[in-house]
Amino acid sequence: MPPGWQNPLKRCENYVFKATISADPISNPEDCIVMVAHMERLELAFIRLGKDTPWTYMDGSDNIVPGCRMIQEVIYIEQRFYAVGYFNELLSFDVTSQLYSKIHVIVPEDKPIGQVKRYIFEGEGKKLFMVQRYTDYVEVEEGFHNRVTKKFRVFELNSAKGEWVEKNSLGDIAVFVGDNSSISVLPSSLSGCRSDCIYFNQDRDHIANLSPAHDFGAYNVLEKSFLQTYPAHVEKLIKRSRQLPIWVIPTLYFEL
Repeated sequence: MPPGWQNPLKRCENYVFKATISADPISNPEDCIVMVAHMERLELAFIRLGKDTPWTYMDGSDNIVPGCRMIQEVIYIEQRFYAVGYFNELLSFDVTSQLYSKIHVIVPEDKPIGQVKRYIFEGEGKKLFMVQRYTDYVEVEEGFHNRVTKKFRVFELNSAKGEWVEKNSLGDIAVFVGDNSSISVLPSSLSGCRSDCIYFNQDRDHIANLSPAHDFGAYNVLEKSFLQTYPAHVEKLIKRSRQLPIWVIPTLYFEL
């Protein structure tokens, strides 16, 4: 268990903020690595399925990258993990054993900008993109506030210059963001899905955010506008649930 988890916690499942895998654990378990951002400081830890018993913690104690924490999303592309942090920094490393390689700072830290959540995903041509989600809190009744998404911005990685370059469009893809790892898809493969749109679910700002779902919908990047995506009865069902929704793209395997 990660340090600090020794004492029983009423809602300990919320102490994993984000998780991703390097390979399908069913079809390719030998190459599957589970990477999580955990605890209050959102540090990284990983385990190789079928190979490791304890977790390996990338807590900065080895001084590879001071401040390697406050991770908002981690993904796996082309044999490497990429992680984006609260200050827009982008880190890269690989895992070959219970050790991990030197962490490379692809994009250095920048100044934080208000209430912003960051997501990264692989786009067309295996390019790396970042979505910034700008939120605010509005009073819904006296003493109670709900988080509301105000806008999105899209950036593409310029690895040569080590910087994020803002884009006005996603092109022919759509992106799904939330508590799950961010997913980019070709809308032609999903009925009812629109290109150049960001579909978003409410996700946790931090481990203590346990409010019911209310901040979800779709955003057209080119037009900079929000779309009505759910029928009224679906919105009502989501808002009644105490569990925040996630996106699922099923892949079915059949043995013939």
